[in-house]
Amino acid sequence: MAEQSKTLLVIDDDDINGIVLESLLKVHNIHCIQAENGRSGIQDAINFQPDVILLDIFMPDMNGFEILQQLKS
Repeated sequence: MAEQSKTLLVIDDDDINGIVLESLLKVHNIHCIQAENGRSGIQDAINFQPDVILLDIFMPDMNGFEILQQLKS
């Protein structure tokens, strides 16, 4: 039986982190979505309903705690 793909949302202003994660996780059937700032990350979380969100705490537009608060509300 084929394992169902999982979705990971990476919210990080440093693109290289998402690129590295995507290359490591695709062999495990995990689809990565990358958002470069808090606002697009919140929108992606709403639109894609990922299984897991990896969130950078230190970002210029919104910090990770502000993003988390928005996602929880």
